[in-house]
Amino acid sequence: MKQLFILFLFTSLFTSAQTLETIFIDNFEDGNAYNWESEIGWEVINDNGNYVFQGTGHRWAVSPTQRNSNIVITGKFKIITNVFHLNLLENSGRYFFGIHEGGVYFNNDETQIEDVQKEISLNEWHDFEVFTRNDSLAFSIDNENIISYKNNTGTNINAKLAFECLDDAQIQIDDLIIKREQIVYNQDAKWVKTGGPLGGIGYDVRVDPNDANIIYVTDNWAGIHKSYDGGRTWLQKINGIYSRTGSTNDAIPMFCLTIDPNNSNIIWAGTFGMRGVYRSTYKAELWEFRGNGIPNVENLTFRSFTIEPGNSDVVYLGCEWTLFEDEVPEGANGASRGKIYKTIYGGLNWIEVLDADALVRTIIVDPNNTNIVYAATGIFDRDHIAGSGVFKSTDGGENWIQINNGIKNLTVGDIEMHPSNSNILLAATGRLIGFSREPDSENGEILRTENGGETWNEVPVTFPSPDADDWTLFTYLEWDESDSNIVYCGASDRGFYKSTDGGRSFQPTTYNAPFINAGHIISIATHKEKPNWVIANSYGGGVFVSENGTFSWSDASRGYTG
Repeated sequence: MKQLFILFLFTSLFTSAQTLETIFIDNFEDGNAYNWESEIGWEVINDNGNYVFQGTGHRWAVSPTQRNSNIVITGKFKIITNVFHLNLLENSGRYFFGIHEGGVYFNNDETQIEDVQKEISLNEWHDFEVFTRNDSLAFSIDNENIISYKNNTGTNINAKLAFECLDDAQIQIDDLIIKREQIVYNQDAKWVKTGGPLGGIGYDVRVDPNDANIIYVTDNWAGIHKSYDGGRTWLQKINGIYSRTGSTNDAIPMFCLTIDPNNSNIIWAGTFGMRGVYRSTYKAELWEFRGNGIPNVENLTFRSFTIEPGNSDVVYLGCEWTLFEDEVPEGANGASRGKIYKTIYGGLNWIEVLDADALVRTIIVDPNNTNIVYAATGIFDRDHIAGSGVFKSTDGGENWIQINNGIKNLTVGDIEMHPSNSNILLAATGRLIGFSREPDSENGEILRTENGGETWNEVPVTFPSPDADDWTLFTYLEWDESDSNIVYCGASDRGFYKSTDGGRSFQPTTYNAPFINAGHIISIATHKEKPNWVIANSYGGGVFVSENGTFSWSDASRGYTG
């Protein structure tokens, strides 16, 4: 009878359309209870190979979520000793379920509403589920409805999840998911998301290798957006990302993003100016924090992820470590160091494997010998302690050497490897004069090595004007995935270049989206199934697409804004 009542209660309250969105997920597999407000006595432990959230003694743990109404909370609990409270905290007061070996009691603040006897085995995992809908709620354990309640005030239950261990108690929690109900009422007037003005601080653009219609972009204010139609429209994808910044604390500072080449369902993303390392195994639909082992500091920005070919558990993370004012070299307005972190556990723990005098921008793992790793340091709009150029490791990142023979400008903003010959690499160099103490920093180069970096040779570039070689810096390279003879190269806000001979020479082409300041080219992507198709992301400009090999461009930023 109780099951029928609950079914009626939660199917009859609304006649409008309803959908559920996941707003929180935590399985603690990163070894942390990230952003939980937990007292001493709560900790994440390894329980026979499974990370769980364990509470001991009379201590609280409050989830890092906002108060919400119309939610569904699911998870698992294990009682080792005594009793605990599963709390729904409102602005004033709380509801809580007291769960123990003999059953469940339900209270509104200190007033007991119901006491249900039920055998709940100790030292075994049990599933739980909480529903709230307007002024009503329901609670079940192991798919059996235990409590149903409707308050007598008619006010909505608007609460956040918390756990409270009582005296002499020990419990474990795992696999928490919170979903919120979105209600769309029938109405004649409709709002259409326009995305606002173009621009923002775009960084990465990535295309799903198995589906050219699926594209991801990052923006330092707007977070992560995903397109399902080749860049025509975009949807924000930040479920599970809790990093925020800005004067109003609502900017979503997502910076770098990489698709796992072994499994395109897995996406990695990192933040600007804080410890925010996230992984999705659902094509960016849900995210989980994976930053254990990385310092929790505000001067850390993540610049790139690289996944080892054939092994998704091994990931390298390139970083910028911004110097504080008293650390900046004399004569510089600001400067950064660089670091590389590595995980061999899919992000459950990271270790530092390189500390460099310039930020780390691009990392490449040789697919023919995964012990060989390359790292490019520097970028067009950051100063450094000292120019560091390109690093190489032959032992999986344990040791590094600099391989700069032939490189004049040691601000190497990008390196790219030939798609079928891992001894051939291209490098793009140069830095804006306003971010440099070297007077010739804007005199960039495109370089090529055919012996794994032992020597580099400058690639001939045809410039659009006689003096352009004095002020052209190169920022990003992309081998066309549909034709290895074609290579594209961005030159910040000073042009776009193209090679049709496999990167042996470059000629100027266009970057001419109409009536738009296109910004600084920072990322380029192509697709194996779309010849002559190029997409670029730009600082301050937005996202632009060419469908004719860069002869003309169109705006592809509609639907999101920075």
